[in-house]
Amino acid sequence: MQFTKGKPNYYRKDGKNVIDAKKPPTNKRFHPTEKPLDLMTELITVVTPPGGVVLDLFAGSGSTLVAAAKEGYQYIGIEKEEEYIKVAKERLEEVRQETA
Repeated sequence: MQFTKGKPNYYRKDGKNVIDAKKPPTNKRFHPTEKPLDLMTELITVVTPPGGVVLDLFAGSGSTLVAAAKEGYQYIGIEKEEEYIKVAKERLEEVRQETA
């Protein structure tokens, strides 16, 4: 694991200065503050080294974890609300089935 004080490392040099990502439609959200997968994918691939682990301390419905899984990263998610843990597990299972 690598933690950096000062200037961070960027693992993808073609990252964007402005990320255009549409919020999930209200009627299709799993969580009130759900982040777009496109946004989380962009952020993860820029700052996570190849073979790295993505840690989400407030996983909610698992958008960050889903983005990490789709990009081939390992991930750790922490969430205290049972209903969102269930949603995140279901979403991650869908990713596993897609990539199997």
